[in-house]
Amino acid sequence: MPHFPKPFFRPSRSLWYVQLRGRQVNLGPDQEQAFTRYHELMTRPEPQLISTDMAVVIMDAFLDWCQQHREPRTYEWYKERCQGFSEAIPASLTVQQLKPFHVQQWVDSKNWNEGMKRGAIIAIQRVFNWAVRLGYIEKSPIAYAIACPSSITTTSGL
Repeated sequence: MPHFPKPFFRPSRSLWYVQLRGRQVNLGPDQEQAFTRYHELMTRPEPQLISTDMAVVIMDAFLDWCQQHREPRTYEWYKERCQGFSEAIPASLTVQQLKPFHVQQWVDSKNWNEGMKRGAIIAIQRVFNWAVRLGYIEKSPIAYAIACPSSITTTSGL
């Protein structure tokens, strides 16, 4: 039987809460107002989610958000890197198929200095971290992409 969210009272905080989409929403200290707010929340339509199957769709959604919420220079910076990366991967590549080596191969194919490579990797990581924070995907497939290839040192004799 599916779970139906119901308000509950937390005596330690003297507040009413409801659990929606994995998060506890504060409804306030007054029971009557809390239930009014609860009914308002329950009548709201579910947020529309984008199709998160394709990696390029996530990058497009990030760029749309960036254009609306960031300065034009910041948007252009991300746009340049996202477009370059999306041209380097197959258009049909899903988020689940995306791996750190895709990012590494892309930056290695460029004649960039180490700072440019690091910035490009961070830009692409930022896209997928944003998607995690907003709930489009569960976890970033490239959270552990190498951020600065030349900083990796090996110890001889081990």
